[in-house]
Amino acid sequence: MFKGRGIIKISGSYFESNDDELESSLKIIIDQKFHEKIIFMVGGGNIVRGRSTTKGMQRTYMDRIGMLSTEINALRLSNLLYNLRNSSIIMSSHGSSDFVRKYNVPILERYNKDGYSIILSGGLGCGYISTDTALVIRALELECQWVAKICKVGGVFESDPRYDGSAKMIEELTYQKALQYDAYDKNAILYAQEHNLPFSIISLNAFVNKMLDKNVQFTQIF
Repeated sequence: MFKGRGIIKISGSYFESNDDELESSLKIIIDQKFHEKIIFMVGGGNIVRGRSTTKGMQRTYMDRIGMLSTEINALRLSNLLYNLRNSSIIMSSHGSSDFVRKYNVPILERYNKDGYSIILSGGLGCGYISTDTALVIRALELECQWVAKICKVGGVFESDPRYDGSAKMIEELTYQKALQYDAYDKNAILYAQEHNLPFSIISLNAFVNKMLDKNVQFTQIF
């Protein structure tokens, strides 16, 4: 697992405060040069989720606010990487500023070859499409071999671990079996199944340890 190129989508929960796990994990990723084969993507749920309902706000507008939320987190991630002396480039479907570039595969590949970390934000740039689905679509476009949804829960459980302390993590799921659970956008799983793309749900700390060839617990969907 996690061999070859892949994309990790870091949940917005890691950006809610000064998260030591985020900073320490990024340091290992950079020091071990894992960033040369890992592309970053960020969620924005710590600020606004596009699918959230707010009185007087239409879904179309909420989706756009959600996209901007991911760009805010992308800037925070870029700053953390800068502090680790790593250059990064942020790309978004609707980027146009000096901070956030327009998503462009040939330019992205050029920067990646030069050692830059790549940060994807803004989802796919349209409403009603989750960042989970964007994760899979971008991975297919960039010829990745795997994707990982990085979240603090760290996997799929038989029952909700927030309310059931004895809930057991499910370490392996088929694509079809995965559709029975709600830990991700099911459209993302369907796209991954169609293209035989392995999809994992894992915490950031566990992901880094797995990259260091340590035994960790997480959920693999394939």
